[in-house]
Amino acid sequence: MSTPLPRFQDGSSVLWATLALGTLDQLIPRVEMVFVDLEPIPLRITLDKVLDTFHRRWTDQPPHEIESLITEFQENAAYYSASPDLTPTEADTIDYCVDIFSAFHTMAIERMLNPRLLRTLSWPATLTKLVEKLNADVFEPALEPFLREYARFEQLPDVERIASVSILIQDCALNVRTQMMEFIRSYEWREDPPILEHDECHDQFAIMIEDSSFREYIMGELWELYDDLQRFENLSMRDRTRMMKSTIGMIATFFSYTGELLFPPETDDDEYSEDSEDWQEYEVVNDLDPVLTGPETATVDQVSSEVLQNSTEADCCICLTGNNVMRQLNVCNHMFCEDCLTSQLNAEGNYRYKCAICRAEMFP
Repeated sequence: MSTPLPRFQDGSSVLWATLALGTLDQLIPRVEMVFVDLEPIPLRITLDKVLDTFHRRWTDQPPHEIESLITEFQENAAYYSASPDLTPTEADTIDYCVDIFSAFHTMAIERMLNPRLLRTLSWPATLTKLVEKLNADVFEPALEPFLREYARFEQLPDVERIASVSILIQDCALNVRTQMMEFIRSYEWREDPPILEHDECHDQFAIMIEDSSFREYIMGELWELYDDLQRFENLSMRDRTRMMKSTIGMIATFFSYTGELLFPPETDDDEYSEDSEDWQEYEVVNDLDPVLTGPETATVDQVSSEVLQNSTEADCCICLTGNNVMRQLNVCNHMFCEDCLTSQLNAEGNYRYKCAICRAEMFP
């Protein structure tokens, strides 16, 4: 294990933990693929346990359990990285990724054992910090053209308008992915003296992002944003910015405990294959509106409870401020400030009773 361990810049810990686990998941052979060389099996088994625990939110698990698991993880990684069958680059990548995840674990344990910092481990707080970190370097420069230009297409005929918006969304998604890859490649750890450079590993992280479904994921979120914007008239720039920040929060979840980088949604390839007898091409309909689930009007007290100011330091993940009264949704426990939640409940769209983070129905 290299020393010292990396130290994360504010808000980026869950991102780097995700990248490290994703790289190890690609590099370490799966048990069912090992036929002769048994050396990777102990690390593969432990890595699967780490991935499962991470998926259930590492910071929500009992400290003694994850301490035992991280020790097993480090020992098995050290054993396998010393294998003569690995190239120096592969061995270095394994050690570096384990160091990154160990640093994430160390930071988590320190906060778990400190009552003053424990509340910063909540998922809304973690997501808010991640968005704050990535906003200036990744999201704002890449997505600003979307809010500036989408409205220019409103007077165009339907076919031309959809085509123009589609091109805009594709360009923005490509820009976000490019900015994200550049952020990964140019990241510098906060160390004095600095740790060894691992440019090759950061290149692998960036390539993993390029090869993933990240661009398609961004496009899906931007189409959702566009549909939401279409349902309102005369939106102020402040309201549009709030909706964009909510979308950015959803994009950031790609690099998280349950994000699609590590846990892509399962699909039955045969079910959607054009070679299947049951396959049929359908025309996309763009004027569908989700069914409203719940009453015509609702108050914040019906769908949430007030969070005491001295019990959390999490900022609202929509407006990114902590100056307002915070509310916790009853259905999923995600938190928003009272102003943002009130604005959502008073909106006209049929989606207004869905959590802005996980889309859970407030009136199931």
